[in-house]
Amino acid sequence: MNDTADWSASREEMGTISMLTEALTALTTAGGAAVVQAAGTDAWTTVRVRVARLFGRGREQEILEELDATREDLARGGSGEDAAAIWAERLAELLRNLNAEERSAVTDRLRELVPAHSSPTAGGPVFHGDVSIRADHGVAGAVFNGTVHLENPRSPGRSGG
Repeated sequence: MNDTADWSASREEMGTISMLTEALTALTTAGGAAVVQAAGTDAWTTVRVRVARLFGRGREQEILEELDATREDLARGGSGEDAAAIWAERLAELLRNLNAEERSAVTDRLRELVPAHSSPTAGGPVFHGDVSIRADHGVAGAVFNGTVHLENPRSPGRSGG
């Protein structure tokens, strides 16, 4: 009987750990996306310094160089999705290697970074390069950073414009 009670308690603890892991995974994913979204924008300088400080412990220069390499790769047309995934994993690895007190402090700083530098359409697509949006019989809305070319859709049954 006692073994069952101990197993049930362990199972409850495991559920709590699992939920924490899911929350941290979501946070690190948002952190990776924040890095990609900031690349090539005015927010880059602030984001790169704040991300490097998360790693701290004498690694700041190394992380700054890696962040700059990511930005350069994105500017050459590299995959934003891949870069976000790489930085999400780097942040997750950082959190896994910290003790509970350090993890709490870094998690708090990461939470401060994410909303400050994420897209207003968080969870939506992020595009690097040309994007064409067309609205037929409706309305299209988006947030753009960079050059934007918009055309009004033609009315049905009319030619030209």
